[in-house]
This record gives sequence, C-alpha cells and structure tokens, in this order.
Amino acid sequence: MKSSIWHLSAITCQQLENDFILLYHFWKSGGLTLRIRLDEKNPQIDSICSLIPGAEYYEREAREMFGIEFLGLPNPIPLLLPDDWQSGYPMRKKERSDQEKPKDNNRQQKGKSS
Repeated sequence: MKSSIWHLSAITCQQLENDFILLYHFWKSGGLTLRIRLDEKNPQIDSICSLIPGAEYYEREAREMFGIEFLGLPNPIPLLLPDDWQSGYPMRKKERSDQEKPKDNNRQQKGKSS
C-alpha cells in the first residue's frame, strides 16, 4: 500500500556561526528535508500549525530550546522547561558556553602549587 500523504516526522534546528538552520523532515516512501536559514538576531518564521496541526509540539520545542519565534503558534506555553525558567535557551551554543564559564577564576589549577 503506497501512501500519497507527506508525513512531518520532525522539526529540528542547528545553530551555525551567525544563524540557525531549521529543518523540516518529511516522509513519503522516502525522506525529504526542507532547510530554512534564519538570522540569529531575529530568528522567526510563520508557524505551519494551520497546515499541519501535529507540528505544534515540534515548533514549541524549537522555540523553547533555541528561541525560534513561530509567528501564529497557537499554544506557545512551555513544553519541556518549567514555567519560571530564566536561564536562556538551553540548546543555543553561545548562551551555553557563557553559562558554563567558571564563576571563580581564582581557583588553583589541579597539580599546581601557589
């Protein structure tokens, strides 16, 4: 039985140097990936939820993890993070590297004496 309907299997995101690549993964007897480049300073795109209602959870996840703004997203409440999350977007490379920096630079390096 051959299906004539394209199935959205996932929406994923990659962060590059100065922009994001949003990837829409479709399947119909084989894979098709639609790649859309978004500017890092203003990462926004129209939601596809009116065309594919099942895209809502993928869009909410990309919004929450990377800060991609999906215009017209019907239910933009947090999906994975707590409502009071204040630490930025967990999957953004630049924010994560800033958060991982040690707060105390006066610590002795292991194996060295002062």
